[in-house]
Amino acid sequence: MGHRTGKTWTATREAVRVVDEVAYRKALASPNPDAAMAREHERLVRDRRIIWVTFHPSFSYEDFVEGYRPKLDQEKRLIYEAVDGPFKDICSVARGEIDLQIGEYLPDGRGRKTLQVVDKDAGGWLIRVTPDRADEVAPEQFKYVSKLILGQFIDANLPPEVFSIPGAALVRLQDYSINPADIDVPLPDTSKGETFDKREGSTVRRLIGSRAKVSSSDLANSAHYGAAYRRLKELREHPEKLSTAIVIDEINRADIARVFGDLFTLLDYDKREGMAEAKEVVLPYSKTPFTIPANVPGP
Repeated sequence: MGHRTGKTWTATREAVRVVDEVAYRKALASPNPDAAMAREHERLVRDRRIIWVTFHPSFSYEDFVEGYRPKLDQEKRLIYEAVDGPFKDICSVARGEIDLQIGEYLPDGRGRKTLQVVDKDAGGWLIRVTPDRADEVAPEQFKYVSKLILGQFIDANLPPEVFSIPGAALVRLQDYSINPADIDVPLPDTSKGETFDKREGSTVRRLIGSRAKVSSSDLANSAHYGAAYRRLKELREHPEKLSTAIVIDEINRADIARVFGDLFTLLDYDKREGMAEAKEVVLPYSKTPFTIPANVPGP
């Protein structure tokens, strides 16, 4: 069987090699190297460790690194906020930052990949939910996950199941860091089978919501919050600095100086994060310091 050729396929193979050399060598040694390589590439793209970008004449720094994007606030007023571009995204993954990346899939409570991050801003993430029930009103829904709300639950070290407590089931209070003797905990209703240390799920949701200053209804049917919570806890508990790559197609079609801007100062390997001559710039839109991790391949 002949091997695939062409510059795009060559870039695909090279991206897999620099990001995961073990997987690259296993693919080469398989009976069908091209098919195996394609599968590894798809896996790394799903994990946001390889990002493809196509340059064009109007491509700019705002598209590549960060820029302002218009959106409506809660009062339906038009505002502008700084959003990350693909290069800043890939650096976040390489640095092992605690963040969800656009494009990554989030398993639900049963391990099914029915949720995907499709957008993010300074306040949180937009999640596309693909229900698996025939009675759902739409084949997919878009739901927002607030960083502020999620952070309160993570800081309290509550389990991800906090977002899927069944209303009528009996729930142990201590599983959700609730002391049965606290003054705000209602007395058990023995007619419902409640005991000193157990209450109905709806009661537990109200208690948690009151303490976290969120509506108890936000804790019902919140698979999108639960999925995001599980992934963020995983990232906190097992931080990894993974090799990454950004593949630029048609690089000569854009104005390189306009796209990279002040990042040219950081591209040399000896100026990467952690190196002897490491350099840092302050990004113009978010006003945050920025460096390029050493595990992002250089030009």
